[in-house]
Amino acid sequence: MPPVEVIKVASVKYQIDRISTEEEDCWRDIDEERLEEIKTNIKDGNWGASVLQFARLVGEEDGKIIPSPHNGLPKVLDGNHIVRVLVELKKEWEASKNASAGGTGSAAVATGEAEETGEDPSWLKAGLKKQFEEGFEFGVFAFVGIAYDEVKHKVWCGHAHEEEQSNVLHTTIWHRHATSRLLFERHAQNWSLVQNELTKLLGNKSRRSVGRWMFCGRDLSPAVVSAWRGCPGAKKFAVNSLERNAWVTGKGSLGEQKKNFRRLG
Repeated sequence: MPPVEVIKVASVKYQIDRISTEEEDCWRDIDEERLEEIKTNIKDGNWGASVLQFARLVGEEDGKIIPSPHNGLPKVLDGNHIVRVLVELKKEWEASKNASAGGTGSAAVATGEAEETGEDPSWLKAGLKKQFEEGFEFGVFAFVGIAYDEVKHKVWCGHAHEEEQSNVLHTTIWHRHATSRLLFERHAQNWSLVQNELTKLLGNKSRRSVGRWMFCGRDLSPAVVSAWRGCPGAKKFAVNSLERNAWVTGKGSLGEQKKNFRRLG
């Protein structure tokens, strides 16, 4: 069984601030460190047309864009962090224009970063300025052969950002846990059905990935995941390290110690 395919079905041009940046539309939690990293890179001059190649919109197979249920704007498949940063930087640029025109500077107050010289900010390159003025090109991508829904979106993008497939902002343990739990509730709290759907989405060749999603959702309690989330560096922790931990899995000599510890408790 092959994995669900997501293909490009159209290209569109939009003003960057006419794309939804609602956190509820993002397939994962917004990461403030990642936002600052992207913003710093752009302001350091590391900007090019390729920056937005991973910011893709969600659509139907006929090319129709799927809107956000929260604001009606086009919804991002992947790349919400990049879009959020560009929206913020466009506001900063517009604030500098307002200052040049003798405006009240209300936008400048909102961003706190606009230059009041009347000139473009030093970080604003000609190519990026043109895109702010004319709009950005976005690819529209659709799930092939299945109806779109938010949980499938979370699984597909999460799989694309697993440790072996991406070196940027790995899929976290708590994302896998929460998404697997959504599938658990969808399937009347039947983990066998959850596993079947994950296999349909990710394919037979992704048994290891399916196992990780099942492990995070079924074998880790919400309390453990919540506590883990608060640990420094937890978002970069590989799931397979937990899978091999006998204390967590209850296997081996450490697993026996865990059982004994529970009995004493």
